[in-house]
Amino acid sequence: QPGAPPFLIVQGEEDTTVPLVQSQILAQKLASAGIPATLVMVENAGHSLIPIGGAINPSRWQIDQMVVDFFLKILKA
Repeated sequence: QPGAPPFLIVQGEEDTTVPLVQSQILAQKLASAGIPATLVMVENAGHSLIPIGGAINPSRWQIDQMVVDFFLKILKA
């Protein structure tokens, strides 16, 4: 897919609304098609990154920074 945008996928490992496998398959399919994709699995996080069983890792601040860095990199290109 020439010109397809890169993807940043953030998934809570404890998400019961969106199964983990969906994000994993999406990342694999994008990579197979030559589309840059980064999958970030968030420990102790449910849907919407709500903490379940402890503090989320990476932290909300770290995730926010990943998103900012992602857009800065993409918009500069």
